[in-house]
Amino acid sequence: MSEIPPVPADAADAAPGDAVRGGFIALVGRPNVGKSTLLNALIGSRLSIVTAKPHTTRQRILGVVHRDDGSQLAFVDTPGLHERRGRPLNRLMNDAARQAMHDADVILVLVDASRVSEYDETVLEAAFSSGRPVVIGVNKTDRIRPRDALLPVLAGFGARWPAAAAIVPLSARRQDNLERLLDALAPLLPEGPALFPPDMVTDRDMAYRVAEQIREKLMIQLRDELPYGIAVTVERLVREDGGRWQVAAAIWVEQARHKGMVIGRGGQLLKTVGTQARQALIELLGGPVHLELWVQERRDWSRDERALRELGYSGEG
Repeated sequence: MSEIPPVPADAADAAPGDAVRGGFIALVGRPNVGKSTLLNALIGSRLSIVTAKPHTTRQRILGVVHRDDGSQLAFVDTPGLHERRGRPLNRLMNDAARQAMHDADVILVLVDASRVSEYDETVLEAAFSSGRPVVIGVNKTDRIRPRDALLPVLAGFGARWPAAAAIVPLSARRQDNLERLLDALAPLLPEGPALFPPDMVTDRDMAYRVAEQIREKLMIQLRDELPYGIAVTVERLVREDGGRWQVAAAIWVEQARHKGMVIGRGGQLLKTVGTQARQALIELLGGPVHLELWVQERRDWSRDERALRELGYSGEG
């Protein structure tokens, strides 16, 4: 199961003195509602990958916001709940989202201001039945015109979900109203000593973040169902004495015929992915990057629990 990670051993040394507000906030919502975009905006870096395809996020991702008053808001970005539950990978994604809600101090449900579906209702019902305080973040308000049209939307959420601790309109893409969101969440967290060192932003290591940047570029370039049968593992991540990073990564597909689709005619698609990924990694790693990519087949890996573990989908993250 995808449990919230333990508090780091050195957290007690991070901010000695008075107690501060701090805790875990499960960030949940239907696929493509903007959860990863919101987490990136709050953290101030590209921690979660973002594409137009649903279910881009596969595993729990922790991002910590440190505020000037010492409060620490640990957001747990979760996969969107998956309706196709039969595949082991889909079950792991669903488990990650549900476990995050179970373990959190507060649940932030993100919805789209322009469209509320039965899926949103299901997520909201699950959140309110958890017994945790729930804040509703009404995202993508920049799409609502005229602006006055947003008022009945917010009123509707208030009438439908009167137990909500707060209902906050926002735009993750434009980074509008994010401070108000943090202001609504922080008082709901417990008081105590600092949970994290002041420089800790995430619990994910660099190899994971590198692999995700490569997978993002693959998902953008590929179409239809193929992106969901792709995984990336980093085989080498070394910084040379001169400062250049050596990165080597394997791209895993589920069927032999998919290898040619990823590579593309004359190797062009893989070359494009490599160019785009290398630019993203230069920004992430803070230096020049030599990137080597290759494609391997692991037949039906998303249906194979052993393969999932070996490719990093253990259910623990």
